[in-house]
Formats: sequence, structure tokens, C-alpha cells
Amino acid sequence: APCIKEMPGLNKLVIKHQTNENIKFIAIAQDDRSRWQNFLERKQFDYEQTLSNDETKAIFGDSYPKNIILNPDGIVKYYSEGGHDDMYLEIDAALINLTTE
Repeated sequence: APCIKEMPGLNKLVIKHQTNENIKFIAIAQDDRSRWQNFLERKQFDYEQTLSNDETKAIFGDSYPKNIILNPDGIVKYYSEGGHDDMYLEIDAALINLTTE
């Protein structure tokens, strides 16, 4: 439910930052391919999509939703767990701070 709640706002971020080629939005789903594809047929989510595996679980853990912003050097500049309707505002503020650093 928290993942679904934050999706409309996250889609707004994709649109807002679509001309910035330095920003990529990627979703990692902890699900099997057919179930995830079925979900995406019912819900719009504009992030690039990929599925988790043992390696991604080892790096990111297995709790979702999780939002992470990495700078070009791969350094974590923003990290949050849990989701809500206005999560995209927090992420957007972090992105704006990064682009002005």
C-alpha cells in the first residue's frame, strides 16, 4: 500500500525532470516477472522497471518502498524508507539541493 500511495507523485517527478539527462528514476520490484507485469498493466508507474535478485537484496535490503538518490560518484545523498502521498516533495527537494551543490 505505501508503494502504491507514492506512485502518482513519483510519476510527477519523472515528468518534471524528464529533460535532465543526469537524473534516472529506477524502480526495483521484489516480485516475480508475471505478477509485476500484471500490476503495471493496472497501475501507471513511469520509472524504469527492474526486478530484484539476490545481489540487489544484499545491497538495498528487502524492505519497500525505499527511495535513494545517488550522486554521479555513486554516493548516497538521500535515503528514505516508507512511502506516503507527499514523498515526491521530499525527493524533489533533495534533487534540487543536489543540482545546486
